[in-house]
Amino acid sequence: MGQRETIYLRNAAEASLLEAILREAGIGHYLKAYLDPAFGSSWSFVDAWGHVECSEVDEPRVREILEGLRSPRRGD
Repeated sequence: MGQRETIYLRNAAEASLLEAILREAGIGHYLKAYLDPAFGSSWSFVDAWGHVECSEVDEPRVREILEGLRSPRRGD
């Protein structure tokens, strides 16, 4: 079992949508926000809002869902 690549989240809106979908799908997960109260909860160490953690088994599905959220919709 090798090291897994972190699934980064871009912002709170993306995190909220992903969390709702994962809950509805029954996929266990944990969202970690990179907020620092010393900087008014607006500064982070990386260029991401946070990341999502899940089981190795669920990781491909989580990535697929997140990719779907980020993809522009066609035909709307």
